[in-house]
Amino acid sequence: MLLSKTSEYALQALIYLAAQPEGEPVLSRDISDYLRVPAQYLAKILQDLAKRGVLDSFKGKRLSNPPSKIF
Repeated sequence: MLLSKTSEYALQALIYLAAQPEGEPVLSRDISDYLRVPAQYLAKILQDLAKRGVLDSFKGKRLSNPPSKIF
């Protein structure tokens, strides 16, 4: 199965967030630096995930549910 780059980056960002301490917000620029993805492009992806309820967004991103409830 082929994923678009946008989908691939979204999944990589979610995996990165899931590996962080639970409930700790993470800056999108930290995620973009780690994934080596342009910050503006990743910000748009993360905004879409937040609109869909996957992430909470408030001066930092975090999963809206603990990884154990998602996976």
